[in-house]
Amino acid sequence: MPTNSLDSLDQPVWQLLATIAVQANVEQHQVLVTLLREKILENVVSANAAWTSEETRQLKLANISKFYRLITHCMANWISRHFSSCIGA
Repeated sequence: MPTNSLDSLDQPVWQLLATIAVQANVEQHQVLVTLLREKILENVVSANAAWTSEETRQLKLANISKFYRLITHCMANWISRHFSSCIGA
């Protein structure tokens, strides 16, 4: 993995954003995703571009994947806590 690439330098930023997401509530998740939407789409599009090396592609996707996994996990926990009485749990 190229240690001097911009995507390598972005990795701690995505980790920080994922950490912030863990502490956020649902409304804050929505704001965070909305603010990052263009950057996320840019990473996905460039990761799938023909000129992107496999290493760069994997790093771009790993950076946003970690963020999305945590957001999804946090939201699933929130839904489970708030709607369990509605589904008879």
